[in-house]
Amino acid sequence: MQTIRSHSSAQNLVVCEWGCGPGRIIQHLTAKDTGIARLIGTDCHEATIDWCRENLPTTEFQHHSLNPPLDLADKSIDVIYCCAVFSHLGEPLHHAWISEILRLLRPGGLLIASFNAGGMEDRMTANELLAYGNGNLVQRAAAQEGVTGFVSFASDRFVRNCLLVGFDNITRLDSAPFLQTVWSATAPTH
Repeated sequence: MQTIRSHSSAQNLVVCEWGCGPGRIIQHLTAKDTGIARLIGTDCHEATIDWCRENLPTTEFQHHSLNPPLDLADKSIDVIYCCAVFSHLGEPLHHAWISEILRLLRPGGLLIASFNAGGMEDRMTANELLAYGNGNLVQRAAAQEGVTGFVSFASDRFVRNCLLVGFDNITRLDSAPFLQTVWSATAPTH
């Protein structure tokens, strides 16, 4: 919430957690901030959405496929955040979901996203380190995309210069209390 509130003090925010899983984060948001008018959780795993609907009835939940789109209107969201979602997607889905997020965010809307990145180099092979150092997304496909066995590592250069290039105010949030590298960016206002 600190990151959201450092961006906007507005009331009646529409906030979406893309990839909410079993609601570990989203369940705490309304208690922490009464300025949220609509809270939406989405996930590609139907069982987790079913569980969330049953156990977190004050939040709206949507199931979606591994590929976009979400069943939400253009420019209807103030804040979209995702934690450890991109880490389980390959490069084409990184770009497809970023395009979808840009479609959904209102002008000036905020994206907060985490990636496997800095501090993960000891988990990479020599070839992966070379690709990572060259600004590429490193993918390790031990399983299908969208599950924990599929892992990707996004270098700062990939995130800033390739993935988030359509956003404004791209910022690496080094103070974020999270094991992954967290970035924020805003949708263009023009």
